[in-house]
Amino acid sequence: MNRLPLTEKNQGLRIILLFLPLKFPQYELMPKKYKVFTSAKLIKLLERQGFYIDRSRGSHFVLRNEEFKATIVVPKHRGDLPQGTLAAIIERSKLDENLFKP
Repeated sequence: MNRLPLTEKNQGLRIILLFLPLKFPQYELMPKKYKVFTSAKLIKLLERQGFYIDRSRGSHFVLRNEEFKATIVVPKHRGDLPQGTLAAIIERSKLDENLFKP
């Protein structure tokens, strides 16, 4: 890493960089596209839509639906599923997106 020697010119820049906020507010203000799901709630919803648990290994469930010819892997972690993970599961399930919207 190239370090600049401390001079009057770049000392001001260094002070400014120290006081920049560490959070990015544009990410906090984005609305959630889908409801918040835990893995247990998501599996119950998928079972009502015709999926069944095919197998479970480690920290993941594998669900299948013969009608849609779809196979989905759902992580069984604590807490809420990330929105990106949920979006991928919805896409692979071939179900209507409105089932998952708030």
